[in-house]
Amino acid sequence: MSKNLLILGAGGHGKGTVVEPKAIVNANSIIGKGSIISIGAIVDHDVIIEKYVHVNAGAICKAGSKIEEGRKLEAGEVVLGYETAKAKE
Repeated sequence: MSKNLLILGAGGHGKGTVVEPKAIVNANSIIGKGSIISIGAIVDHDVIIEKYVHVNAGAICKAGSKIEEGRKLEAGEVVLGYETAKAKE
């Protein structure tokens, strides 16, 4: 873990997880084993990142999103969370 990392709240991370400098992981988010959160990535609150995920530089996981095992988010990609659930109603 970098000393330039900002983690807020009581989430958790699995063994072998890498969080690079200037990445933000917000409250109640869970990062699975072997995942990588790259420089400048944002993981908002209540996000579930399963095992072996790569959240590339500048990618954003919005509040309430779930990232499936083994997925790679490309630089600048935005994954919707709660907004997706509301749109389906």
